[in-house]
Amino acid sequence: MEDSDEAEMATRKVIFDGLDAAVETGRLTAQEASIAIAASVEAAETDMEIAETFLKGGIRTQFHYANSTQPLGYASINGKDITVDGVTDVLLPKSDVTSIEIFSDGYVSIPTGGVQVGDWEREFERAEAVDFHKTGAFPAVKGSTSVESCDDRTILSAVLPRSVTI
Repeated sequence: MEDSDEAEMATRKVIFDGLDAAVETGRLTAQEASIAIAASVEAAETDMEIAETFLKGGIRTQFHYANSTQPLGYASINGKDITVDGVTDVLLPKSDVTSIEIFSDGYVSIPTGGVQVGDWEREFERAEAVDFHKTGAFPAVKGSTSVESCDDRTILSAVLPRSVTI
């Protein structure tokens, strides 16, 4: 595939829809899907059944693992009972809190030089420059192409004045 944007979009589709869909549509052969599963098992040092189940269904099946104790389960704030594993609950004295930052997974790295929206955006641009397709330093299923960025980011940043008591 000559066009890197086309390759990027095709790869995203396979990741999202899963290997079974890629085989059904002819994007991959059954042998290529099996090779991908075997490579993933080896790289992740995981159980074949776990990798196969997830990779065949794709990331669109991820919600099945939310707040689950099964392998690949993760904590999620989604209106259901939250599993404790994966959640950090911290109580800090008000005097120790100088900022509160709430951000989405559209940001693949955290700025080290500030807490304001501009700092987050500069870090986003740095990550884009370092790993445009999100296949190296910042591996993710949402890479950028020449016409679109992996832009589904949200940031809420509150800087609290030291003199204010809450």
